[in-house]
Amino acid sequence: PNLAGQYAVFYEDNVAKRNTRVLYDIAQLVRVVASIALASIVFGTYNLTSLSLEERRRDAGVLRVLGFSPRAIRIFLAVRALLLGSLAYIIALAAAWIYITLERNFSPIYVLGLPFLFRLSAANIITSLAWMLILPPAGAWLATRRLLQNSVILSLRRD
Repeated sequence: PNLAGQYAVFYEDNVAKRNTRVLYDIAQLVRVVASIALASIVFGTYNLTSLSLEERRRDAGVLRVLGFSPRAIRIFLAVRALLLGSLAYIIALAAAWIYITLERNFSPIYVLGLPFLFRLSAANIITSLAWMLILPPAGAWLATRRLLQNSVILSLRRD
């Protein structure tokens, strides 16, 4: 509704409802982005491990000839994925800490006139660490599940 064609008039409860809806939408967007990020960890690890196995198919075949079981190779690749994930986690944690420090000191973000402060709590760090311990090995397991079922002879064959 317009007042004399110049001003928009809203009741306070309508403004509060609209602002609440905007904040709810932002929270939903954050959840979607977080879900996509978690899924990308699994699929990224899957892709990395699959590529590694394809490039080193003969190496995996030689390990199997030497007596390594597919399970032992799978564990090796899961540990490798866990080590790479740990390195990425440490770099991401350091980058987040630097960003939060700079954001607070130089230009805080405001949403609907309220300061939107990022923070690293112990719960956030522990939760993200738990995801990091679960998701990279899961991606490696998914990749090795199919690829290590080939026979040793097929693994040693040159293309």
